[in-house]
Amino acid sequence: MEATEVVLGQLVRSISGRDGNRYFLVLKALDQKHVLIADGLYRKVENPKKKKLKHLLLIDSVAEEIGEMLHKGKTPTNAQAASAVQRMLETLELGSSN
Repeated sequence: MEATEVVLGQLVRSISGRDGNRYFLVLKALDQKHVLIADGLYRKVENPKKKKLKHLLLIDSVAEEIGEMLHKGKTPTNAQAASAVQRMLETLELGSSN
């Protein structure tokens, strides 16, 4: 995976804005520079944040089940997104996003 390649369900960390240092999942790639992100807690999946890729740190970890749901056109629930973020943070030992 290249550093700039983004994958649906990928874990990212915001590095600017009010949500700085929070972790999110990529829900949709809008174009080469923008994605929609949500974490199920701070930013709900029904109202994802449009964010520039240059304002995100891409982490080499993907929630496969969330990515599969998104590829099938299904939207994960907030609980599923929050659980996936928390599980990946624990796996990567990055701490909590709260």
